[in-house]
Amino acid sequence: MPVRDFMDEFLCETDLTDMPSSVNAFEDVPADPPLEKDIYEPLVTAEESVTRRPSRCPGFVFKNTSTRGENNELGSMKPDVCCYDEKTAHLAIASNNKPCAHLGYAELFIEVKRTVAHDFFNDPLDDADRSKHQFMLDISNKKDCDHAAEALGQNVAYAAEACARQHRTFYLSMSLAGTSLRFIRWDRAGAIVSESFDIRTQPELLCEFLWRFAHTSATGRGYDPTVEFAEEGDEDRFLEAISARVKIETGFEGKELEDAIDEHYKPGVVTAINVVDGSGEHSELLLVSRPVVSPLSVAGRATRGYWAVTASNDIVFLKDTWRYLAIPTEGANIEDMEQAGVVNIPQILIHGDVPAELPEKAHVDVSMPVNQHTRTKEFIDCDWVCQGGRKISLSDHAHYRLVSKTVGYPLKRFVDAKELLRTTFHAYQALTSAYVHNRRLHRDISIGNIILVRERAGVDRRGVLIDWEFSNIMNNNGEARGYERTGTWNFLSARLLQKPGLAHLIQDDMESILWVVLYCGFLWLPVRALGDSTLNGTVYALFEHSDYNAEKNVFIGGHAKLLNTLARTHTGEFLFECPPFQEFCETMMDYHHPLDNNKVELAGKWEHPRHFEEVWDTFLRTNEDNFVGISAKKSDNKVANAPRPVAGHYYSATRPSIQDSNNRLLNAGAAPPAPPLRVSKRKADEALETDAAVKRSRTIGGSGGVRDGQVQKRTMARPQGALGVAGPSAGAARDAVRNESTAGESSNGQGSNGGVGGPRRSARLRSMQSARESSLTKKVRRH
Repeated sequence: MPVRDFMDEFLCETDLTDMPSSVNAFEDVPADPPLEKDIYEPLVTAEESVTRRPSRCPGFVFKNTSTRGENNELGSMKPDVCCYDEKTAHLAIASNNKPCAHLGYAELFIEVKRTVAHDFFNDPLDDADRSKHQFMLDISNKKDCDHAAEALGQNVAYAAEACARQHRTFYLSMSLAGTSLRFIRWDRAGAIVSESFDIRTQPELLCEFLWRFAHTSATGRGYDPTVEFAEEGDEDRFLEAISARVKIETGFEGKELEDAIDEHYKPGVVTAINVVDGSGEHSELLLVSRPVVSPLSVAGRATRGYWAVTASNDIVFLKDTWRYLAIPTEGANIEDMEQAGVVNIPQILIHGDVPAELPEKAHVDVSMPVNQHTRTKEFIDCDWVCQGGRKISLSDHAHYRLVSKTVGYPLKRFVDAKELLRTTFHAYQALTSAYVHNRRLHRDISIGNIILVRERAGVDRRGVLIDWEFSNIMNNNGEARGYERTGTWNFLSARLLQKPGLAHLIQDDMESILWVVLYCGFLWLPVRALGDSTLNGTVYALFEHSDYNAEKNVFIGGHAKLLNTLARTHTGEFLFECPPFQEFCETMMDYHHPLDNNKVELAGKWEHPRHFEEVWDTFLRTNEDNFVGISAKKSDNKVANAPRPVAGHYYSATRPSIQDSNNRLLNAGAAPPAPPLRVSKRKADEALETDAAVKRSRTIGGSGGVRDGQVQKRTMARPQGALGVAGPSAGAARDAVRNESTAGESSNGQGSNGGVGGPRRSARLRSMQSARESSLTKKVRRH
């Protein structure tokens, strides 16, 4: 995008009369320094212009943060230069009392590279055919290309972190290669990149950007105006309500209870969020703190999930997401099912798109004319767009919030085999009830989409099937009307993994329940091998393995699932030590596909969902007292790279509880560090053999940002972004598959709570963020 067009489109117009002169403003920034660090201080000095009044960016300060992250742990990101509001800069201080990179507070960041040869974007010549011009990573020198790919990954990772840590509608950043600078605007649909310019020969452009940025409102700089500071006393009220509900749900005391509360509460960080319904006639003001699920990438639905406290101190679940405009809202789907009498689904309190602005008292006057939405796609037909010889495919997203009265813990928190089978049975009832009463297919049965809910102290938890956003009404043939392959890779049926073009059927959802039960059993119930097979190998083969079909541009899998269906090739090598659980698994597999000795008796029974529901119900009642002893208790089978259920979260949106009279932020604590990445070298090598683009992605993204066990959902086919890297992404397949989805994200609210409790994308997701950045680079747009 032309530089002035970029500023006119995304920054406010303001009087430039008092702007300091731009003459020789950046002359001290070296043009071709021997070391990258030689650029940092001259750049910061020139941007701050502390000797001038007013400064070049009044109200903001720039800090050299290249060596100091938020902490020194793995995952602490360090953009070279960070811009802070003067009122919050004191909060971005390292333990040595020096400025640090804190993406929870950074208004924008600047990533610096020593030479223009490491610019990952390539402007076309004036007479170039932009429809064919390759804008990204079109670098012939392999060494320079590798450096540029690494730089691109760093920019993507930093933007993803900033957008996850702050309540944002979009985010601005800069990329400086030598003295060649670009502006970038990130939103949930992708990114728009400006043309490059030389800050030494055209300093007026950067000076004007800084001046206009400083005079643009917080909303104009990308902050969500519906998020407010909590009022005095709100934090105490939040903690009291959350503590009481956590105790009811868990039954914990002492240190266990404290750890469980910490999953939802971060001291000093309680925020008020306004939720307005679709009609604009009703609203709720909710208090939230630590999310139980956070986004892993910039582009996509970017779902956050919170346990929230209402004005009446009730605990609800807030799902904050950027929905696809092309499909009905999840709240509308659930309301439709509620009216039809579908059981074991969330109970909706309020839902609606997020308004672009709120009146001074939004929770009283909620008449909003415009909603928050992404803008990247607006520019897809502009004459400056470089298409790289491909058709550009982007999605429109609207910011959307859904508040559910149903609050619980993810399925992976089950305590024993009995609870696992009881709560997955409730989820099975939900999918069959939706099938019968609402002609609806869920299409994403997974461990992350079943939650455990305790209605009151002393009663058993029940299972609730959540995340109905991509559910689909059936046609007259019992097929989903949407033919795109949708779901979570680990639990998709064998037929959908092998043949992506097939229509989704109720039997596919039923099979997914089977894989969920087996997955939980393999990871967390006592099991012993009967032969030479290893648990690691079996889990990988059944739930993770995929192959890329270059001709059709899709990932395929399911071979191990098919073999197991036909001959119990994998499950036959293991024995669960809990006899009723072993019996149930054998029974369910036989109903799904009977072996030779059961073919006559069970033939065709799987075609009738309600029949197996009766079988399951009878089994639970018959074996009510048989789930006893250590063999039924939850264990930890230490499958390689399988995330453990942990108390505490590594991803917190950073926002303080209150604001004092001097407009200073109070009580903002640092987010805990990301855990060490556990990488299986063999699986990582397999994942990275796909093509050169994937191999390049190993260097992308800095040292952190991947959260242990987070769920991601990705499109199965390679995204056709404006500037996509040729070839598949190692992460484009596996997590799950969403039509038009172009980047991985946590998609399913509270059930994820750390995501799949197994080796979900164990190599690809955890090995240096290759999945995230490789997929995201396909979405960067510009020119």
